[in-house]
Amino acid sequence: MSGIKEDRCENPIENPVGSEADFSGVLCDGRWKGAHKIGRFSSEVLSGIPGARVFDWGKPLLLSPADPFWIEWQIARYHPRVYFTPGFNPPLTTRCPFVVTFYDMIHLKIPEERSLVKQVYYEAILKPAQTRA
Repeated sequence: MSGIKEDRCENPIENPVGSEADFSGVLCDGRWKGAHKIGRFSSEVLSGIPGARVFDWGKPLLLSPADPFWIEWQIARYHPRVYFTPGFNPPLTTRCPFVVTFYDMIHLKIPEERSLVKQVYYEAILKPAQTRA
């Protein structure tokens, strides 16, 4: 199984890696889907992008330091016109246009919600992504 699915509203089907027939050029990170806040947002948005390739393998990498590099590899591998992630994990250096979701930024305003890891991630990954997205 390739791990890439083509979402067509409520009916995701296998999309063989070589098949370009209905590919819209949008590559999406489907690893956020689930029965939680970002999961619901992810499921709803991804189901409304016809012809998108949605990858959902690699859950162990989600939120790991290796994740941005893994995303770069997926973009290089599938050459989308645009990359979309419903999460806060943007690619690092891709030249491919991308859309990233910024949400729950409370740690920037509320000291009790701050941590060194969150602050470093925001400064090193998210803030630079804002200027590239």
